[in-house]
Amino acid sequence: AILFQLNPAVDIATGLVAYYPFSGNAGDSSGNGNHAVNFGATLTTDGFGIVNKAYNFNGINNYMNVPYSNSIGIQRSFSSSVWINMSGGGCNPRVYELHEVLNCGGYTLMVMGTSNTSRTIDAGFGACTGPSTSLSNNGFSLSAGVWHHISVTVDGTTGTGKLYIDGVLVFTKPGIPITSLNYYGAALTIGNINSGVS
Repeated sequence: AILFQLNPAVDIATGLVAYYPFSGNAGDSSGNGNHAVNFGATLTTDGFGIVNKAYNFNGINNYMNVPYSNSIGIQRSFSSSVWINMSGGGCNPRVYELHEVLNCGGYTLMVMGTSNTSRTIDAGFGACTGPSTSLSNNGFSLSAGVWHHISVTVDGTTGTGKLYIDGVLVFTKPGIPITSLNYYGAALTIGNINSGVS
């Protein structure tokens, strides 16, 4: 499942932008209508053994696109929560990304490298030519072939970003306040690099 939220909060319904439980389809269950269009990803069993509750992306040309809406054009503060299981695929596959301008800024979560034993996580949120918070070079590696829960939060008021792996805070990075971002109407891409970026 993938969940995007506007502001970190205890009540996940507050500020919820999109929620993809992958219950046999790529529909958004948040009520905001941010449904994903699937390009080749196949349903599979999730980390709890439930059939057709996760999607397999081949790491080459499978992806999902969510057409741009004001709600996914997240401003100021950001949080996301995802379950991933990595194996195979090309270099630095994206879990999700929406660029602020072409191939720059916005919000992203990617897996670094191609190893089938261990990979690192890179996340970021903010403006291409302005304040942003990058949670890269965090020194934390994930074992491949195993399900992991990854959460990212960025407090836009302070610019402080946090990365949680399997419920444990593994990296905090202070920053500077993040204000408005321009997403130029681009789609949110799940499972691959944004298809509109070369």
